[in-house]
Amino acid sequence: MKQHLLEELKREREAANERLSHEIDRTLRKCAREKERAVDQARLEEMNIATQALENQNKEFMEKIATEITVARSEEKKLAEEPIKELQVRHKSEIDQLKRIMCDKDANLQEVFEQVETMTVLEMDLESELRKTREAFQDYINLTFPKLAPGQADFILPSRPMCRDSTITFCSCKPPRKQE
Repeated sequence: MKQHLLEELKREREAANERLSHEIDRTLRKCAREKERAVDQARLEEMNIATQALENQNKEFMEKIATEITVARSEEKKLAEEPIKELQVRHKSEIDQLKRIMCDKDANLQEVFEQVETMTVLEMDLESELRKTREAFQDYINLTFPKLAPGQADFILPSRPMCRDSTITFCSCKPPRKQE
């Protein structure tokens, strides 16, 4: 019986050792999983920290770039404004000069137009007087030579084209007005 007890004790010990071995394996696996999780967590935290640091650095660089761009644009604007102002002054000067020239030309044109208008009136008066004279002379020919057939005395007073039709009024022409 002792032997039987010893064998049973031995079996229990072996079973206990086996359970202990199994428990140790299970605990080791559990530790390995926890270690793996901890390593993954640490890597994730490191990655998050690195990402955050990279984002912060990127943000700082972008702010610096934006500041530099603003400074460069303002300098560029100042440099560009100088020639523009010079061109504006020169442009205004040229415009003023052209306005003076146009005023002079307009005054000359007005004077020429008035002269042409006067000449037209005089020409129309002369045409009217010439017509009246021709009509009077024709009446004289008709009274002096009543027996002449029409067109027989045309050599005395040949037909003549008038320079202008006296029914057209040239005085109504006005020069274009100045646009102000």
